[in-house]
Amino acid sequence: LFDKDNKPVTLPTRVTLETSLGRFKRLDRTEGLDFDKVEPGNQIMVQNGVGQITLVAPYEPGDANIRASAGRTFVDGRLSFLPDLRPMLAVGLIEGIINFRNFDPSKLQNRSRDTFDQELRNFQKQFNEGKGDAGVRAAFFLKGAVKGEYLLTMAYDSDKETRDRFFRDIHPDEFYPVYGDASIKGYDAQTTSRFYVRVDNKKSYFMFGDLITASANEGRKLGNYSRTLTGVKEHYENKIVSANIFAAKDNLRQVVDEFPARGVSGWYNLSQQYQGLTNSEKVEIVTRDRNQRAIILKTEVMTRFTDYQLEEFSGRILLNRPIPSFDENLNPNFIRVTYEIDQGGERFWVGGADAQVKLTDGFEVGASLVEDRNPTSPYKLKSANSTVKLTEKTFVSAEYAQSNGLSGTGVSVDPLTAADKSGKAARVELRHNGDDLQARAYVSKSSAEFDNPSSGILPGRVEAGAYSNYKINDKTRIIASATRTEDRLTTGKLDSIQASVERSITDN
Repeated sequence: LFDKDNKPVTLPTRVTLETSLGRFKRLDRTEGLDFDKVEPGNQIMVQNGVGQITLVAPYEPGDANIRASAGRTFVDGRLSFLPDLRPMLAVGLIEGIINFRNFDPSKLQNRSRDTFDQELRNFQKQFNEGKGDAGVRAAFFLKGAVKGEYLLTMAYDSDKETRDRFFRDIHPDEFYPVYGDASIKGYDAQTTSRFYVRVDNKKSYFMFGDLITASANEGRKLGNYSRTLTGVKEHYENKIVSANIFAAKDNLRQVVDEFPARGVSGWYNLSQQYQGLTNSEKVEIVTRDRNQRAIILKTEVMTRFTDYQLEEFSGRILLNRPIPSFDENLNPNFIRVTYEIDQGGERFWVGGADAQVKLTDGFEVGASLVEDRNPTSPYKLKSANSTVKLTEKTFVSAEYAQSNGLSGTGVSVDPLTAADKSGKAARVELRHNGDDLQARAYVSKSSAEFDNPSSGILPGRVEAGAYSNYKINDKTRIIASATRTEDRLTTGKLDSIQASVERSITDN
């Protein structure tokens, strides 16, 4: 820790640590790690300006966003966890069942099959005029290093129940609530199909299984496409390029439901209550600007079992805590649920590609293209974005997106009409995050036909605004903002200007 004169802070200081992956553990176990169980993150006391903390690696590889903060001062960082090139582990089985019977099942009052233990259905054949049948099953799982630099994960089960649920893992309400040891439990080979494969090489990978198409890149907002599918995905990443390609063939359609928070934990009823696929849902707490409802100020992603419960038969969601209707600044809260439903009929292709390229240290460009060949609701989405780093803490980003068709409506539409429904959207944003000054200016515009539920802007809107937060000294800061919102469908307009002074009277 350093003060404003870049000298070490000698007084004991409480610091909050946060990470998106992994968990913190103290090197010195004489003291507890978290001093405040209520406040988010891990609070530690730093003595003489230096503190050491161990970040334990997560079960899955990925990029961890780390933040250390003390009061209003914070520092962000990122740490990449690479795949663990562990020794090869392989386990499998082959089993068969041969069944002979010399009676007529139709004469029995109980019509259930007379199999022993478990019936093998997928690879089964009858013989001797139906008096006998035979079945076989093969299943295996393997994971380990291949050729010294690749991590291979593969699984197959010929008798696996498909279309059960996305991202299969242990359901705590179906098994023991406490397992009796401190081991970390993970789940590999998550797929709704019978086969799964993934090959990792540093930050790049190829896989076939359950996947999420959403992008974590901050420059792609209007063109962000969020779906949960089963298919193939190729991810390539190095210091300059980050690219993705995915494709899936299924008969799923996306539905997006958004409910105003009522100050209670539930129930909240989904519009497609009997058709949603398990684990395809993404539940978010969305906070919108009170003067600009099309602008999303904050999004909090909820975790199943930890934050909410889904009653699949009735299609109702119960949160584990009440969600207030407004936040502390009177901005309205909403509960947004995005999920997949089986619309029936023939399967169709859904695919897309995106790439981000760092041309220089301060200039980055990107593009994306997605196509959903749903015969009842065809849809296309393409976008381009760029980010320029003006100074160390000042950025300018611009993005353009175009959609063709309807997505996330939850209903079938005329394919010819939907295909001609073309809309456009664009945005420009300037952001500065200095020590004494935080400022943001933005302009977003969308046509009435633009449709992308994951973009964060509603169709037919013009949103513009400017915000500044200037620190005069340790106890005083000035905040000013100006916004303009316009509904191009109703020609309604709203302008607002706000200025305030914040003063800390005492340390408490």
